[in-house]
Amino acid sequence: MSEPLLPYEWPGSYFIGEEEIDAVQQVLLARSPFRFYGHDLQRFAEQVEGAYRDRLGRQYALAVNSGTAALSVAMSALDIGPGDEVLIPGYLWVSCISVVVRAGAIPGWSILTRASAWTPLTWSARLAHTAKRC
Repeated sequence: MSEPLLPYEWPGSYFIGEEEIDAVQQVLLARSPFRFYGHDLQRFAEQVEGAYRDRLGRQYALAVNSGTAALSVAMSALDIGPGDEVLIPGYLWVSCISVVVRAGAIPGWSILTRASAWTPLTWSARLAHTAKRC
């Protein structure tokens, strides 16, 4: 018996069914896997964004392909850039640091222990005078 490709802790792969396979096949058969150009645009990203706008009652939504891209978009949307300090946890994924550095901002470490927790007071005390409060 072979080992599963992904551990059960990554459950997304367990919920791929015929509907998802058909959607991918539709994009591939249209030879148009890109959002803004191709032979036969399927406009899936626009449909997903519309569904999220409707569900969340928002004016805007932007579909991206990864958590790293989402963090980059958030940094731009919050106008975070050179000289700004961004607090990040000590336990993280590398993209948490890379998007801060790519924006020209300064990563500020915030280490959590069993004796500490992030509260508005601890955040306020930790922020340097250069930190942008969003």
